Amino acid sequence: MTDRGGGRPVRVAARIHEELAQMLLRGEVHEPDATGVLVSSVRVTSDLSIAQVGLRALDPEPTELRKKRVVAAMKRAAGFLRRAIAGPLTSGKKLL
Repeated sequence: MTDRGGGRPVRVAARIHEELAQMLLRGEVHEPDATGVLVSSVRVTSDLSIAQVGLRALDPEPTELRKKRVVAAMKRAAGFLRRAIAGPLTSGKKLL
C-alpha cells in the first residue's frame, strides 16, 4: 500500500502516525474504548487517497472483544480524526 521507495506517501504516513499518536496520548479522542491504544503503523496509498492505520491495545493480552471495541471506537472517531489531522497536513506550514 505504501510507496516503499520513499517519497511523499511515506512522509505523509509518518506525519499521520505522529499526529494520531499525539492525539491519543493527549486524550483528544473522547472515546472510552480508545484509551490505552497506540498507533503501530500507518500506510498510505501512492495517490494519498487512503490511509490504513494499525492499532495496538496496551493490554497484556487483549481479548477479541477488546480489539473489536477499540476498532469500533476509532471508527466512531474517524471523522473527528480526519478533520483534526487534515488541518496540520494542509496548512501553509512546510510539514512534508
